Amino acid sequence: MARQYVCARMKMKRPVLAVCTSCRTDERWDGSTFFKALKRERKARGLKPVFKLKESGCLGGCDTPCNAELYAKGRERALRTWLHGEDDVQPLIEAVRRWAQGDAAVELPGRPAPDA
Repeated sequence: MARQYVCARMKMKRPVLAVCTSCRTDERWDGSTFFKALKRERKARGLKPVFKLKESGCLGGCDTPCNAELYAKGRERALRTWLHGEDDVQPLIEAVRRWAQGDAAVELPGRPAPDA
C-alpha cells in the first residue's frame, strides 16, 4: 500500500513541478520522456495528492536541458537545469515531496538556472 503524504500546510494549494517538454537532448531522451518518467514515478509513490506535475513549454534553458520549475503560492520559485533524465527522476520526485511538506533546506537535483 502506498504511503499517503500531505502538504505541510493543508490550506496551501499543491505545489507545481513544471517540466519543459520541448527540451531535446538526444534521440533516446528528451523533455517529454523526462516528464513521462516523472509522472510514472509520482504515481508509483502515491504522490499525486502532494504536488501537481505540469507539462510546460520552453523554460529558457535550451542550452542546458532538461529543465524544470518548482513553485507554489507564497514560496520562492526554483528553476533547475541540467537535469539528467533517468538519473534525476527519483531524486527530483523525492526533493519535490520534501519541499511540498515544508522542508526549506531541500536541495533539488540539477543546477540552478543562471537567472535564479
